Amino acid sequence: MKRWRLPENWFRDEKLIFEAAVAAAAVIAVLAVVFIYDIMRDSAHVYAYAAREIGNGNFADGWYERVPMLNILLSGGLAALGLEAFRATVVVSSLFYFLTLFPLRRFLEEFLSPSAAAWGCLLFATTPKVIRYSVIGLIDSSRYFFLIAALMYLFRLRARPSRSGGVLFGLSLAGLAVSRGEELFFAVGLLFALPVLTRLEPPYRPLHDGRRRLAVFGLALFVFAAGITPFCAVNAARCGVFITDLRIAEAAFPGRVQRPAGNPWRAVGDGAVSAVEKFFDPVTNVLRGGYELFWVFTVVGTVVLIRRRRWKWGHTLLWGIFLLHTVLYCKVGIAYRYNIYLVPLFMPFTVAGLSFCGEQLVRLKIPPRLVPVLRRLAPVVLVAVLVLQVDNGMKDVFSRDDRGKRIIAQSIRRWGELNMPGRRVRLAATGLVEAVYWSGAYSVFNYGAGYSDLRKFRDFDLLLIEETWLDQIAGRTDLRLVPTPEWESCFGRRPRFRLYRRVDAAGGEKRP
Repeated sequence: MKRWRLPENWFRDEKLIFEAAVAAAAVIAVLAVVFIYDIMRDSAHVYAYAAREIGNGNFADGWYERVPMLNILLSGGLAALGLEAFRATVVVSSLFYFLTLFPLRRFLEEFLSPSAAAWGCLLFATTPKVIRYSVIGLIDSSRYFFLIAALMYLFRLRARPSRSGGVLFGLSLAGLAVSRGEELFFAVGLLFALPVLTRLEPPYRPLHDGRRRLAVFGLALFVFAAGITPFCAVNAARCGVFITDLRIAEAAFPGRVQRPAGNPWRAVGDGAVSAVEKFFDPVTNVLRGGYELFWVFTVVGTVVLIRRRRWKWGHTLLWGIFLLHTVLYCKVGIAYRYNIYLVPLFMPFTVAGLSFCGEQLVRLKIPPRLVPVLRRLAPVVLVAVLVLQVDNGMKDVFSRDDRGKRIIAQSIRRWGELNMPGRRVRLAATGLVEAVYWSGAYSVFNYGAGYSDLRKFRDFDLLLIEETWLDQIAGRTDLRLVPTPEWESCFGRRPRFRLYRRVDAAGGEKRP
């Protein structure tokens, strides 16, 4: 059997490097699907919960007008086939993370050599923050995929207009628009950037290319509109607004669109945000989301490209996308994961910065006797660094912090089986949404319905309430404490919760 050996110029072998990126992403995705245990709050309260409702055939409670529905619908379809809903969201998010590598490679080749583009793919696949938020059932990875795919087709269509490219460009923009609410604006902007950017660089021949390019633009526009119309139509039927995400209408016409009730428990005691926090929070989010280490090389790469006069209109477009997103995010509070799209978007600058730093290292005067040792050591060090990066990103996959929450959920489920056989428990909860999800109960205070005043609200079977808010139900006579001795070891430093059942006026169990 022929022994496999690492090619001498392995760092320039784009096929080998890209295959390593694909293999790494595939292994990471499979491990996430198989071993993930904990569920994030956003997934428990929104994405996985809605996917489960759709999988159960309860479309009315599984569709949220104020949430991008693409990932939820895909996950709900898998749930309808029998896959547990949370694991279905993990499958969908992991798949988009994996698939991003393919348009990313072609996107990077617009700016970098084939080998450098392959390295960019490997860096993306092993970035800790990309991994962390791409394989745990959130919706961020679909946004990376469609944004990079749309940019790839934009560059291709500027150079070589084609009908197939126009269709795929329109599909990518439609996917982008329904992957995150704010991306509707950027999808429309990229769509109309096609005829504009065509004129920025030669060759452009109006008489020869104009009609063909206009046809491709019209085709992309039609496909884009057809792609987002079903989402807009459902929202129009449910709330009267033809839009992909109702929050867009809320921002454009404040006061005219009714919002669900807020969370009264979070509102109490919240302090005002200082001017310093308002300034530094967006900056911190940008740095963390774009990965602090990569930002160093991104800045270096940007400076090098400018000084060496290698700057293209495409570079300006990437920075423009970033700046417009940042302005938008400064006006609305966001989590730093919203900025992780910067990792693939700015990879042309990151790799350029890394290449420049590598050039400086090559110029160092290394003793000749150390050169063979360093050549053998370099791939070992590189693999070790990448493995540590992946290990960092996979910590949430192998975490078991939800054990206590699952114990709480199991006791709620068991109570329902004993007292409400044949139907789901209607559970009102002021927190601990992870336990609410794992209980399998119907969440009365779900994302679509919002919260109600517990001093008056009665449409529930069980109430899961934090101990510090017991004064909210102090005057009620229709609640009885459910003994939960098994909860004693579940909370640790977390706020403690109690479980109450609702009874009728005669003191018996509340029955449907």
